[in-house]
Amino acid sequence: MIISYKNLHEIEEINLHDAYIENIIYNLSDKKISIKLESEWEKNDYNLDFLKVLYYEMTCCDFWGSGYNVICWSKLDTTEIFDKLLRLEMVENSRSRGTSQESMDLFEFFGIEILINSGDRLKIICKSIDVNTF
Repeated sequence: MIISYKNLHEIEEINLHDAYIENIIYNLSDKKISIKLESEWEKNDYNLDFLKVLYYEMTCCDFWGSGYNVICWSKLDTTEIFDKLLRLEMVENSRSRGTSQESMDLFEFFGIEILINSGDRLKIICKSIDVNTF
């Protein structure tokens, strides 16, 4: 299943609660984040491939103690992050004076936040998510 900004509501139908995060891999050249999840309670394990990644951040502070299980995933309000990226773009463009570049096109990008039972959060802004079960 491919999730995009058009069918983002479908993440509500994918139950990742208590799925164990086996690994998270970021491929810089492909702008792709792959997350492998093993589900103890559901019949399916998941591979999530976040494609055309524009932005990601993660805390790894174990606020609530250690743990690697997903509590939930949800749509992320990207307003503040988009504002920050556009401001950074203006600063970088002013440093490279004389080059005429179009503004960053944020159309079709959306954000996802994954809350982990350690209290940490993974935020990803991308154009699509390829969800595969195995």
